[in-house]
Amino acid sequence: MTSITINRLEKSYNTGPALAGVNITASEGEFIALLGPSGCGKTTVLRCLAGLEDPDGGEIRLGDRIVYSPIDGVKVPVQKRGLGLVFQNYALWPHMTVAENISYPLKLRRYQTAVKRSRVDELLDLVGMTEYATRRVPELSGGQQQRVALARALAARPEALLLDEPLSNLDARRRQQLRGELRRIHRDLGGTIVYVTHDRVEALTLPDRIYVMNNGRVEQTGSPREVFTNPVNTFVADFIGIENIFEATVTTDSTFDASSVSDNPSDRAVRGTVTVRPDGWNTDITARTAAVLHSKDRIHLAVKASSIQIRDATDDDIHHAGVVNDVTYIGDGYQVTLTTGDQKIVIVTDDSRIPSVGDNVGLVFDQHGALALKS
Repeated sequence: MTSITINRLEKSYNTGPALAGVNITASEGEFIALLGPSGCGKTTVLRCLAGLEDPDGGEIRLGDRIVYSPIDGVKVPVQKRGLGLVFQNYALWPHMTVAENISYPLKLRRYQTAVKRSRVDELLDLVGMTEYATRRVPELSGGQQQRVALARALAARPEALLLDEPLSNLDARRRQQLRGELRRIHRDLGGTIVYVTHDRVEALTLPDRIYVMNNGRVEQTGSPREVFTNPVNTFVADFIGIENIFEATVTTDSTFDASSVSDNPSDRAVRGTVTVRPDGWNTDITARTAAVLHSKDRIHLAVKASSIQIRDATDDDIHHAGVVNDVTYIGDGYQVTLTTGDQKIVIVTDDSRIPSVGDNVGLVFDQHGALALKS
């Protein structure tokens, strides 16, 4: 296994810049995910890392080895980078059996027959495909093909494994099952993995660390918990699934614990608190923040649906009120959508308090689930 270091990576197409000085690192044995919408640059990063595309600038290192640097005149070809790749469409040979597909990289490297057979048997067992060894690709389900593609990528013991949306063609049940298998394989093998996805569930459940990308830039990096709990801006908050984002005005300056203050706002722990008033409301909300905010600053307030409680509209301690216009059962509770003026508010509640469409209800916000963002 190896570490990965990408510095100031740039890439442009005729339509404009795809990467604008991207910096990404993965330690030896670390599992990182590149998360973002279509066109954000995540697959371009992966292709440049693999050597399938040439960047316009920057540097790529695998461990201490430079594999791309225009300044140093270095461009190591794909086959000499020692990386395993799994593509969205799996790219398996349809005329070969499962075992033949897995052994193909070993055949190219002229492994001895006994070594090939032993390695293929080991990988068939790892991905749970031993009984399918003699079947051809068209006879397999999508989930089985994904396992074969993963085993083939691991066959030659790559220094790192690159996966480009490998679960996107599967149904929800298979995706959930294979997420668990990918976590198990990473635990068993301990290899370095770079995983590209637009699916926030995959990004929150699989990797050690996430890079959230947008418009060719990294918006935020951190553990899944850090990114979900403390998004740095409204793009990240919206993309990872925080349901409510309101425009608001600061009513009281933010305050911080001394231990949380940093010269760089992006490095500051989210230990500050601030009082804000969302537009159109008559009451203030206390929220967490990492930003130095002053009275009358315009900000955004991001609030998780699970952090809002439904109360009677006549209660004295409510923060706001609204009219219910939709109630949807979501398995472990209900998603309730309300309107108040021109705003929509989404709430997730359990069975203890289920309003009906048309009800006028009060709302109470938990400050731990409310985050004030500068942008």
